[in-house]
Amino acid sequence: MLGFLFRIKVLERLGLIKNYSSNKMFKRPIIHAALFITEFLLIGFFYYYLENYVVVDSDPISLSNSYYFTVITASTVGYGDHAPGNVLTQWYVIIFMILYLPTRFIYTAGVAGFLFKHHRELKKIGRWFPMLKKHIIVYCDSSTIERNNFLWLKRFVGQHRKSLKYCKTPILLVNNNQDANSSLINYFTEFSDELKGVEFVNANLNEKHFFEKISIDHAERVYILADENDVSTDSDVFDMVYRIEKETSYSNGVTAEIVNDRNRERIRNLGANVILRPNRSMPELLVTSTIAPGASQMVEEIVSRGGDSIERFEIDCSEFRWGDVLYQLSMNDVGIATAVIYKDESVDSNPCGKSIIKDAKALLILIHEMKNRDYDQVQNRINEVINDVCRSS
Repeated sequence: MLGFLFRIKVLERLGLIKNYSSNKMFKRPIIHAALFITEFLLIGFFYYYLENYVVVDSDPISLSNSYYFTVITASTVGYGDHAPGNVLTQWYVIIFMILYLPTRFIYTAGVAGFLFKHHRELKKIGRWFPMLKKHIIVYCDSSTIERNNFLWLKRFVGQHRKSLKYCKTPILLVNNNQDANSSLINYFTEFSDELKGVEFVNANLNEKHFFEKISIDHAERVYILADENDVSTDSDVFDMVYRIEKETSYSNGVTAEIVNDRNRERIRNLGANVILRPNRSMPELLVTSTIAPGASQMVEEIVSRGGDSIERFEIDCSEFRWGDVLYQLSMNDVGIATAVIYKDESVDSNPCGKSIIKDAKALLILIHEMKNRDYDQVQNRINEVINDVCRSS
């Protein structure tokens, strides 16, 4: 009982709400229950042993009757259909069955009741660490994703739910900034129904047993976010990636955001296999780059002027088969057609090769090293290819 009161005092001094450090104490009721059962079995067995092999002239008792007697005695029911054989077993019953077992049971039930009573509140404030497996970890400062009422997070989760690979994977958001957790708590409280399969915890990398608490060794993927407005957050990303590599057995890949491009090679050497710049307006880019490693380099190459780039070219052809245009543009070293733009300016990205395209106005074409080409010359070459395709159709 003193131990139980001590735990209450410790939790009160920790503040329970703000500073509760781990859900390990929630394992203790299970440990106490296991100890209680073990002790019960041992006490019943020793009573059986005393009655059958130590006490002289005592009536033999079966093991099942011994446990039966232990239960009705410890629970203070006392039917009276069996009694100890002599003074030795009487004192044994008094000490272990009447005094010890009920006290142990009350203590275990008290600890369990007290701790699980606060489970909901601890989970609400992000200090309940779920025992997850095959989950996605997002390590970040929540202040960097709270803009527009966490619209980025909503889109990020939505993109994973649309992915065949991660559609059913739990997501654990780890906020490393305890001073920025109130808005995160409010968001998860308000939209709890929309965030099924998504948990959050408030914990810092320097917290004791941090990796164990977030079950990183069992994770499917780890995202480490930086602040797009603060290059100094690159150092926080370095620390996280480095410690994952040195202190855990996790090996499923890390997606790391880096603000300064000069730091990319260093973070890659530390173990991150997907690296890209922070972008809070398009979580789709982050998820796509992670699900298809290598996509980030391709996308960055396309959107950066001067290298391979997607260009728009006007066309004049009433009807053609998409696969024919795709093949001819590629075989004539013009580029790769990626989308068609119709006269109403609607865009059809990557149509089926057998699709018959009508009322097309322009094409979006991926051109290799556009900086080395003349736009008008490319346009003329495309017109020639399109005209050949239209005539053959």
